[in-house]
Amino acid sequence: MPTRTTHLGRVAAVNQLSRQIAEGSVTTIDEAESRLVQAQSIPFPKGWVQLVAGLSGAFCFALIFGGTLQAALVAAVAGCAANAYLLFCGRHPIGGGFRTISTASLITILCILGCHLLHTEASHAIIGTLMILTPGIAFTMGIRDFVQGDYLSGTIRMIDALLIAASIGHRHRSGAGGLCRMDGGGGRMTELLLTSEQIGQLVAQFFIAGAGTLSFAVLFASPKRTLPYCGLVGAMGWFIYELAVLFGLESFAASLLAVIPLTLLARIFAIVLKTPVTIFLLAGIFPLVPGAGIYYTAYYFIQGNNALALANGISTFKIAVALAIGIALVLGLPLPRFKTRPK
Repeated sequence: MPTRTTHLGRVAAVNQLSRQIAEGSVTTIDEAESRLVQAQSIPFPKGWVQLVAGLSGAFCFALIFGGTLQAALVAAVAGCAANAYLLFCGRHPIGGGFRTISTASLITILCILGCHLLHTEASHAIIGTLMILTPGIAFTMGIRDFVQGDYLSGTIRMIDALLIAASIGHRHRSGAGGLCRMDGGGGRMTELLLTSEQIGQLVAQFFIAGAGTLSFAVLFASPKRTLPYCGLVGAMGWFIYELAVLFGLESFAASLLAVIPLTLLARIFAIVLKTPVTIFLLAGIFPLVPGAGIYYTAYYFIQGNNALALANGISTFKIAVALAIGIALVLGLPLPRFKTRPK
């Protein structure tokens, strides 16, 4: 199913093959080639699974970005429709650029109409649903590649992210809202004590972020045994971010503080489950990526509001840099070496 190019199940299969080659259990080139072909043929989740995952992910992220229950329900419908359209595009020779623009248009129209009928703000529903197309992952990973010295890969990733954001921002003009990024569920705190209401909000955000992350892990075709761990990584990262914002930290510092334990947890799961860290990191970082900031940077730029575009762009860049620095720091830590027993 070519609607998405990221298939984490195939990544895990190739990693497992590499381990077996290193251990000597796969000894011939023919066997290795056969295993590679098998890995390449691993299918994406069934259509109805992708529809449910898109519905659930849009619903959860609309709530994460501060939307009402009505807005989240509209986002769920739009997410299901957007994934159905992407599945249709995958079965026909439709170009990626047109697919992105038309999907963003469909999402915007459905969210505006649905929220108008339910008398609620549409921007939260739009942004929650547009996470399906988010270029925030590519943007953040591009910054990380720059930090690690891989300038070519970083440039390609960032150009790809900006092109997607521009196409989304162009179609998003008709449904603009004022939201750039949710800076926490409650107000800033001056005391080091949490009220029962704030604790309840944090617990709710933990589970909502976990469910949203799990949904995107399904869309990325993560191996089934890794799905609960992907959800836990995303929930933990967003919980720490929300807690940091409650205690008065800015988005940059809160993102850096959240991504470090998130990446560390992803690395621990990768070691324990003998699975690439990308499986947990790519899905788990979704709640933290500055997708909304990228959208509104492109939107305000296309509108001609250069001041707001610059402000959103700088804020988005700072968050992406914070995430990239945190990821690079944790991934740069040396792994413990275990001596293998002689056979």
